[in-house]
Amino acid sequence: MRKVLGCAIVGIVIAGATPSLLACGDKFLLIGRALKYQKAYASAHPGTILIYDAPGSRVGAVARELQLQQLLSGAGHKVQIVSTFAALEQAVKTTAPDIVLADSGDIAQLEQSVPHGAAIVSIAVLQTSKSRHPLSIIDDALRVKAKRAASKT
Repeated sequence: MRKVLGCAIVGIVIAGATPSLLACGDKFLLIGRALKYQKAYASAHPGTILIYDAPGSRVGAVARELQLQQLLSGAGHKVQIVSTFAALEQAVKTTAPDIVLADSGDIAQLEQSVPHGAAIVSIAVLQTSKSRHPLSIIDDALRVKAKRAASKT
């Protein structure tokens, strides 16, 4: 009886000394350990995104506010930022972007120099959309671009 009682006490002490074992997924529910949307999200259509931050435009401020470069890179997109029209033309020739993000005032000028395969998205759409995450808007634009390319072939 003494041996059984001694083994039971030792077993209780050992079980109490070990860290708690968490079930699958429980570790994500602990305070401070939850995954953020930006870190868990990977784009279904990763693409090349060119951000045109023209002098005097709001693009730089919006990109900093939304942490756009980190957000897009974290989702698997290749991101390049240019600040002059000459740099934009060079980047368009060398990288063939899928999307060009620009200020709404610059879109008319960009439509002439950006190839027809690339989508031009106003940065205002990403900033003013409170109901949709910027990555969701970018993915929608890439999905539409992929459908157009598939229908042409």
